[in-house]
Amino acid sequence: MTGATKVQRSTVAACCAPGEAPAVLASVADGATTSSVPCSSSSTVLPDVVGVFTPTGVARLSALGFPVYTVPVHSDTVAPGHIVSMTPEAGSVAYARETVTVDISVSGG
Repeated sequence: MTGATKVQRSTVAACCAPGEAPAVLASVADGATTSSVPCSSSSTVLPDVVGVFTPTGVARLSALGFPVYTVPVHSDTVAPGHIVSMTPEAGSVAYARETVTVDISVSGG
C-alpha cells in the first residue's frame, strides 16, 4: 500500500478514573502523531456470560464497550467453546473500556 500510514494500536487495560488524562488509543508508528479520546466515567453492570458460547458472550461484552481477553482452560463441567468464568464477575460494576477476562473451555485435559 503506497502512501499508507501504519498505525500501532494499544488496548486500554482499564479506563482512567473520572477526571484523569485521556487514555491513548492509537499512535502513528513514527511517533509523530498521537490520537487520544477522553475517558468515560460511565459505568455498567457486567452481564452474566458464564456458560454462553464464547463468540456470543464476547460479542455481548464488546457491544457494551469492554475489551475482552480470553484464556483457554480445561473444564470437566463446561462444554468446549463456552465461557467457564469471567473477571470481574457478572453483576460487578465496571467502567467503560475496563478489560474483562473470560476463561473459555477447550477440549482435552
